[in-house]
Amino acid sequence: MVFALAFLELDEFKDTNDRYGHHMGEGVLQTVAKRLACLERG
Repeated sequence: MVFALAFLELDEFKDTNDRYGHHMGEGVLQTVAKRLACLERG
C-alpha cells in the first residue's frame, strides 16, 4: 500500500475568499486540485 500526505498552504487564500466571495474561493481550490491531479499522473 502506498500512502502520501501533503500539507499545502495557499498564501493569502483567506484574503481572496473574503474579497471575492466563497464562490471564487472554491474555484481557486478546484483549480489547485486539478493541477495537483496532473502531478499524480506523471
